Amino acid sequence: MLYNFFTYLGVDATRCSNRPPRKERNRSRNFTAATMLTFLTGFAMFGAVTFLPQFQQNVQGASATSSGLQLLPLMGGMLATSLLGGQLVTRTGRYRGLLLAGSVLMTAGLALLATISVTTGQLTTSMYMIVLGVGMGLLMQTTMLVVQNSVAQRDVGVASGATTLFRTIGGSRHRRAGPR
Repeated sequence: MLYNFFTYLGVDATRCSNRPPRKERNRSRNFTAATMLTFLTGFAMFGAVTFLPQFQQNVQGASATSSGLQLLPLMGGMLATSLLGGQLVTRTGRYRGLLLAGSVLMTAGLALLATISVTTGQLTTSMYMIVLGVGMGLLMQTTMLVVQNSVAQRDVGVASGATTLFRTIGGSRHRRAGPR
């Protein structure tokens, strides 16, 4: 049945290549590590963006608009360090320190946000969000650069797409792991 369908479309099955897909990108430790970091970054980013407005509305008494605006420290930290991280990698050609710093800061920011309670003020929550945002900003840009530089030129599009896919999967896994 599929043969008839593809014949109808004009696809010649005899001209299709029997070669297996390229596996060079799967052999790169940098590609694998950066993809895993991207997954974890997506998990943290979507988790924070989902949880923090709810916390600010239900616990701190903020309105819906105000809780959205209170995410600006998180997004501002991500934006600023994403730009600065890209510039540093471009100038120095080194990225390992940014990945380590981003991982440490993201972990610290998540740990700090895990300590918030009913008595935590909005300023304290904003400071914790800045720490998380700085860590995520360093990781998001840098992991994409690592992925793009660790594959052949012909695979840059596929590698970038895979990185974005794993970031999205990380975010969807957060929503799946959350309360039901």
